[in-house]
Amino acid sequence: MNDSKNNIANAAENPTNEPKLSPLQKVFKWCRRYLTVSLFLVMGFIAYILFVSDYSIIATIKNENELTQLRREIKQSEDSLEYYRNLNRRLQTDVETMEKIVREDYHMQRPNEDVYLVK
Repeated sequence: MNDSKNNIANAAENPTNEPKLSPLQKVFKWCRRYLTVSLFLVMGFIAYILFVSDYSIIATIKNENELTQLRREIKQSEDSLEYYRNLNRRLQTDVETMEKIVREDYHMQRPNEDVYLVK
């Protein structure tokens, strides 16, 4: 009679009549049920796209950093270009500016002058 009461109690606790599983066995059973080959293929494809391909996150970040650096170089080149355009304009219109630059940069002098370089 005790056995029948135990069976009834066990049936109430476990209505599917499956044996009790350890936590590790439950995890394994869940993995076997939900982790399929197609899921691994899809996850592998997504990982390839995100990390390996030409459009990966790593390549995108690298390209963004390079683009930022190139934009800085363009800005610096535009500033230099503007400086030299102004200098060219001044040299074409102002004789004193031209004489100053020629004397300072190229160490030119007038025929009756002595020039001393001081550094």
